[in-house]
Amino acid sequence: MAMATGRDVLMQLLQEVEDLRQQGVAANERVDRQFQVVEEQFQGLAAEFSRLAAAFSQTNKDMGGLAQAFRSTRELHEKHLARIGRTLNKLADEVLEDRGRFEDHLRRGHDPQPA
Repeated sequence: MAMATGRDVLMQLLQEVEDLRQQGVAANERVDRQFQVVEEQFQGLAAEFSRLAAAFSQTNKDMGGLAQAFRSTRELHEKHLARIGRTLNKLADEVLEDRGRFEDHLRRGHDPQPA
């Protein structure tokens, strides 16, 4: 068996160090590529989040406008229904009053229809 000289051992160690350095460079390149992919995905998600936030904000504004329109319409309908109710009550009172007058006429002997 041949004995390795100091120079051979040193060359072998230098080769191993070079191999490790190349592996480190390759690992760094892989990490850099993966980081780039993650960064691109993050940018895409950030853009999507911004778009969704804007859409939500617009929807919220639209819903506020719809709610205001609904309240206005409801208030207007309530006013109209109250007015209709008052008119119906007035008409019912007038019908009762007319019926009473008609009955008074009949009691006094003023039959509107000849017998």
